[in-house]
Amino acid sequence: MSRHGLEKINLNLGFVPLTDCAPLVVAKEQGFFAKHGLEEVTLSREPSWKAILEGVTNGRLDAAQMVAGMPWL
Repeated sequence: MSRHGLEKINLNLGFVPLTDCAPLVVAKEQGFFAKHGLEEVTLSREPSWKAILEGVTNGRLDAAQMVAGMPWL
């Protein structure tokens, strides 16, 4: 079910636990995702960039924080 014109309102977002994942963590903790119509956002801590790539490729992750070149792999 969607609302606010969003295609999906429940997301599974992957991240590697480095300092650059802070925007995702802060957004989750401060309620920014909910404020913009996302009902449930699950942050999935991944052990490596390879796990991020595999998660996005096989559909386990809806999106992920990743290094700039990864979307082209």
